Amino acid sequence: MKSFLGVLACASALAISGVAAAAPDLTPEIYGRSDYLGGNTYNAGSELLISFKVMNLASATNDAPGTLSSGSAGWMADVILSTDNVGPTGFAIYSPAWREDVLLRGGRMSRTNTLTPSGEQMFNGTTVMRGDPPARPYDYLTFPMPTGVRPGAYHICVVADPANVVAESNERNNTACMPITIRARLRAPRIEVRPEQLPQPSPR
Repeated sequence: MKSFLGVLACASALAISGVAAAAPDLTPEIYGRSDYLGGNTYNAGSELLISFKVMNLASATNDAPGTLSSGSAGWMADVILSTDNVGPTGFAIYSPAWREDVLLRGGRMSRTNTLTPSGEQMFNGTTVMRGDPPARPYDYLTFPMPTGVRPGAYHICVVADPANVVAESNERNNTACMPITIRARLRAPRIEVRPEQLPQPSPR
């Protein structure tokens, strides 16, 4: 009897591990702006520029359902600003003002494709010309920086499937972060001109 139970337990464990191995595995990859545009250093109040993709790393024939085909049972992705490289539990919360792990405005990607094993979906914006002359074409997503962000070190993070609606073989690789530095907004110097400094009319 003990031998039978041992075989049954072993078979159950193999079945469970087989299901886990066959499950999809969503993971994001994030790309920052080019050095030509300032790299990973931003002035407070400027727009954050990134592009990213979400991949299904599964090797078995198990798709990661997207919202376009599966509605609320499909995966989404959140773009957040954080002081660390750890995403929040569940959906991030939007706020126009800074808070830890804040969801950036427009940062919830809710129109997602079903990803086959080794499939991916790229998220980028409309191609526009950026930079001082000569301007160059870029297709970054643009996110307004929350107000009240103090100068310092931060991370822009992408969290794939933040609500955990897709059962995955690995739930620990759903967040990708990129370190950035935010510095105080540059202010134009104030120039005062006293009346005696103004050009005087020539005597007639």
